[in-house]
Order: sequence, then C-alpha cells, then structure tokens
Amino acid sequence: MRRDVFRILFELTHKQPWLMNKQDILEHLLYDECNDDETRELLIELINRFEYLDTDRYQELMRLITLEIVTEPELHEKSTLIAAMSIGSGVDSGQAIIYSLKVLLQEQQWTGHLAINDAMQACKTFNKNAQLHDIILVDEFVGSGQTVLGRVKAIKEQFKNSKIDSFTIRVKVLAATKSGILNVRSQGIDITSQIIIKKGISDFYPEEESLRKIDLMVNIEEILSKEYNERALPSLGYGQAEALYYRKDTNLPNSVFPIFWWSEYKNKKQRNTLLIRAMGDA
Repeated sequence: MRRDVFRILFELTHKQPWLMNKQDILEHLLYDECNDDETRELLIELINRFEYLDTDRYQELMRLITLEIVTEPELHEKSTLIAAMSIGSGVDSGQAIIYSLKVLLQEQQWTGHLAINDAMQACKTFNKNAQLHDIILVDEFVGSGQTVLGRVKAIKEQFKNSKIDSFTIRVKVLAATKSGILNVRSQGIDITSQIIIKKGISDFYPEEESLRKIDLMVNIEEILSKEYNERALPSLGYGQAEALYYRKDTNLPNSVFPIFWWSEYKNKKQRNTLLIRAMGDA
C-alpha cells in the first residue's frame, strides 16, 4: 500500500474506529470510485464528521429520552400514549426505539402508560381509553422532517374526524438534522432530539464553496443507479438532508449521503458499500 494511502486510512480509522474492519471498502471508495483529489478530500472530510453511536452510547441516549418523558411536568403516565412513528406491521427504527423504551420506563417505574407500534392506531387507542390525553411519537432519526410532518398531519385528521379535540402531540427522537428539527418546529410541533447534526456540506462551508462541493457529490453519485426497484436514488440523502449518522448494527437512515450506502452501480451491478441500508427500504 502506498504510504500516503496508508496514512489517510490510518487517520480515518483512528478518528472513526468503526472503519477498522472496512479498510478494503474504504480504500475502494476513495481510490477506485473517486476520479480526482478534490472529490476524495470531500469524502474524507465527510467520513470524519460521521456521528457514530455504539451500543453503550445508544443506551445512554435512550435513558435521556426516558428521563425526558418521566420528568416532564405536563405528562402523566396514565394519560400518555407512546407510539412508534411507524405505520403498519413493517419493521423499522421507530419500533426499535419504542421497544428499547419499554424496559427503561419500567426502570423508572413509569408503567401506567400505553404503547403502540403503529402511529396510525393512536386515534383508535384513544377511542378505547378515555383517560388518554397526550401522544408521544418516537423514532430514531429525523432527516428532512417530512415524515414527522406527514405523520402528525394524518393523526390530527383522524382525531378531527373522530371529533376528539383534547389531545397533545410531542415528538422525541434519538438524532435529527438541524434543518429537520427547524422544519418540524416551524409547524408548531413540539420535538426534541438527543443529538442534532448539521448538514454534512451546506452547514460547514461558505456558500460558494458549499455549492461547489455539492456539485462534486452529485457528480460522484453518477456512478450509482438512478433507481432501485422503482425507488429513486435520494441524491444527497432523502429530502437532501446531507446526513452523516450511523448507529452500529442497524439499518442506516436514507437521509445519509447515498454514496456511502447505495448498493447498485449505474450498470446495475452490485456494489460493496461502506455502510448498509436494506435496499428494500431504499
């Protein structure tokens, strides 16, 4: 291995230890898939900025969400419904979060609440339980904020149709982009996040430099297929979120730059990726 390549890989794995077992893929990304030094330097900068959560940090942050819930003065366990941001029976991150909260709330002896895996069942649950007043929607990651806005809008429509007008909705997530949080709050929705990350490019450079680096990223995305099973490539991350977030051994949010996880080349050949997202959820 050339000395400069070794130095770069060493520095990256020192800063981001999760790369230790991914050095071959990392080298392929930087030196086979990148055609110029400027693009390579951009990817190195982005990789260095990744917000990484291992198991211990995940548990620490989940405990902070739990404490938020049990110490909020306006919330009372018997009138609270905690719902995953999920819809239907499919497995996703919202259901993982609500499952993790189950034992943590028990530790705090906060057991009188109700919990559901499907946000769209909130209205039905309220109709069956007259004591309910407050809804907490939980999820792992908020990128653009569009999912949150859509979910809250749909729930409010259901409650309006059922003539239920006495309720509150709060959103609590593990991590979110700054732009996503601002987008949600701009619509008057109460949302908190344990980690708030900046856009990987747009929030780190002056405007002119930022635009040039965005162009570099879009150019390198040209090696990727434009769609996978009729799902369009989310250029710059879903909703152009430009996210740099990775939790160990979990399905990566599609808000992350697709160059790090999109597993199909333009010619439809399979691609080994630095990070993994189930492409059925692409």
